[in-house]
Amino acid sequence: MGEPRQILDHVYALKGPAEAESTYDEWAGTYDHDTTEGLGYIAPQRAAERLSRLLPDRPRAEVLDAGCGTGLVGQALAGHGFEVVDGLDLSQAMLDIARDKGVYRGLDKADMTRSLAAEDDSYDAVICVGTLTEGHVGPEAIDELVRVARPGAPWS
Repeated sequence: MGEPRQILDHVYALKGPAEAESTYDEWAGTYDHDTTEGLGYIAPQRAAERLSRLLPDRPRAEVLDAGCGTGLVGQALAGHGFEVVDGLDLSQAMLDIARDKGVYRGLDKADMTRSLAAEDDSYDAVICVGTLTEGHVGPEAIDELVRVARPGAPWS
């Protein structure tokens, strides 16, 4: 997609879900390399470490990875013993790559600025890494993420 600084400038300037979807569909094939190698992106590992400390019964915990992208967070969660992780993302191309990683129970295409298909109180934890940020998804998504989390669910 480009050099690291150009990539960040582009994604932080996105203007809504349609633009985000097309950008991430285009970027999906090189996303993992560009972010982890090119940008030194370690947030998925850090968030998974934190969630593993908050959920000692993690093999049985049902976790929603909101804005899962290519599955970097799902892989990190699997590395910490999480066995039941669902993901959602706006980009089908990103979801296809996440599916190939084999760490998700289910993956769904979803616009986090709208109502989510999940039932109330569906998840023991919600993890959302790199999605609630400038040019991506704003605070309008938080109510839905809270709705699908069980009472007392940790956030990471």
